[in-house]
Amino acid sequence: MYGKKAVEMTDGFIERIKKWQDLEGSAIAGARDAISKTNNPIIKMTMELIAHDSEKHRLVQQMIIDSLTRESVHLSPDELANLSTGLSSHVEAEGEALRFAEAALKESELFITRFLLSYLIEDEKKHHNMLTQLDYFKRHQAESSVGARA
Repeated sequence: MYGKKAVEMTDGFIERIKKWQDLEGSAIAGARDAISKTNNPIIKMTMELIAHDSEKHRLVQQMIIDSLTRESVHLSPDELANLSTGLSSHVEAEGEALRFAEAALKESELFITRFLLSYLIEDEKKHHNMLTQLDYFKRHQAESSVGARA
């Protein structure tokens, strides 16, 4: 990889992330518009969830852009150790939450309840999977600390 620029460091890559970010902005506006046009609580809640997810996506996309154009993201061994300690207890809590949610789903009979529980379970699984990747961060810490563009 010496002498070769990482694809993330190209203007084309960064431009794609910015265009994706614009799409998320459109999703937020569309969801907010739908919310304003309905009184149905399930539609309102679903559109709120979509808007919030798109807002989170935009934050992550901005961090990607900033890490490539301003300051690279890095974790020192001490920061990684602190993160590991805090996340370990959260991983356990997420696992317990998944067990409760899956038990509730098995018991539920109503469509709306099952729909909402299924959403929560998938979200909890996503969080759990993200947090358990801490070992991945440990193995690739040096790789992720590559300098930002000048």
